[in-house]
Amino acid sequence: MGLERFCEFIGRSGKKIEHYSKFIPVSLSLKHLLHFGESAPASKSFEFLKYELPVRLANIMQECRLLPVVLKESRSFQHICSLYEETFDTLMKYEECASKTPSAVSAFTDDMDGILRKHSRVVEILALGIKEIQSSSSWTVDEELQLQYFLDRFYVNRIGIRTLLNQHVLLYGPSFGNIQSHIGNIDPDCSPVQIAINAYSYSRLLCMQVYGRAPGCDIEIHDCVDKDCATGGGFNKIDFCVDATGHPSTRSYLLENQPDCTDISVKGKDVTFCYIPGHLFYMLYELLKNSMRAVVENHTLDDNLPRLHILISNAPEDIIIKITDFGGGMTLNMVERTFGYNFTTAIHSTHLYSNFLNLEENYSSVPNVSQITPNNRMTYEVQSERSTCTPIAGRGHGLPLSRLYAKYLGGNLNLFSVEGVGTSALIHLKRKPENAHELIPIFNHTTKSFYENNTMERDWISSSQFGIHSNKTLRESCIISP
Repeated sequence: MGLERFCEFIGRSGKKIEHYSKFIPVSLSLKHLLHFGESAPASKSFEFLKYELPVRLANIMQECRLLPVVLKESRSFQHICSLYEETFDTLMKYEECASKTPSAVSAFTDDMDGILRKHSRVVEILALGIKEIQSSSSWTVDEELQLQYFLDRFYVNRIGIRTLLNQHVLLYGPSFGNIQSHIGNIDPDCSPVQIAINAYSYSRLLCMQVYGRAPGCDIEIHDCVDKDCATGGGFNKIDFCVDATGHPSTRSYLLENQPDCTDISVKGKDVTFCYIPGHLFYMLYELLKNSMRAVVENHTLDDNLPRLHILISNAPEDIIIKITDFGGGMTLNMVERTFGYNFTTAIHSTHLYSNFLNLEENYSSVPNVSQITPNNRMTYEVQSERSTCTPIAGRGHGLPLSRLYAKYLGGNLNLFSVEGVGTSALIHLKRKPENAHELIPIFNHTTKSFYENNTMERDWISSSQFGIHSNKTLRESCIISP
């Protein structure tokens, strides 16, 4: 089997995969998803997904065939490919099914829930597999570029597929109606303040478990749309703090069901926008974990840790969230590498390979749709990344995945660092649902040429890239000689 098996995964499904890969996926907006979720019956969703999901799967499956041999031969990647082919076969069962058949729609919904659960470890398996390959093989610069290119596209494709699956299962599965304010996994009135507090709470809990201490946090909200309320006036005014002993200055709904909201202050106006709460939670949780770790590890001798600062701005076009820490910062070279997969600044990487060989691990711990409750609804859609977002550091997927979650709906995530001082992370998200369009990779000749052009000639030169003393010409020698 091995590589031969993989290259044949145009085997029993081959012609179908090739056929569907010729179609371009449909890029939806949050407004489309909202409108569809509010009015369309399950049969309409079934009719759309039974064609759209195979197109998205086939596009990325065709791209998998062009990857470097060292990756395609790995056991982890073989497992992922088998999983994707199995999923494609499942979808093909419904290719000719009529959407007016209730039993077919019901069976489809159950299968989509099963697919979500079966794919729950994909990120973990790929992350560990790549770590294993990199520790035992030497990668060329071109292979590293190809890997980065592929993983960005593979993961954002996966985010899009899981968003559609979650939307269908939450709307038409047995949990329908659990949270009336949500349309599937979309919250039309998503509160970035509430999610920031939730992410801080879980990050602080983890940091306390690992280090025994954690920095406090100040959250400030500015509303640049309703300027009369920009300073926090009106009904949605927020102004409270929780001291180091856990006592709040006043009661607030924002503190309910939080594991550890110690040492936090919040001031401003509770703004809302249309977004997928689980995606925003993932971004903020990863960034806050990184900031807390940096602060604790760079202030080990200090009695008091410098506080984190979160600024939330509701602007006419975007929601902007800025997280600032005083954790020592990073060099420019390190900042440029932070969005590379498996790059980590962790002093002590969490042990990575436990249970790695058990690729067929039972996924019963992942909740199915019938187990969704109001309390766990927000984080349900990122259960797939549970294994990569739990450790305090070490796998190197947190930041690049967070940026992809932002980019998926037209936003972005950037880092700015002052070496010796600290780092700021800046998230931009589209405020209006009609502007938040999916970013989806497509398979075409441009994609092929990227992988098949093995020699990527550089069109810039710097001696720091190659070593100034290697292959030195006489002219170079004269220039650098004293």
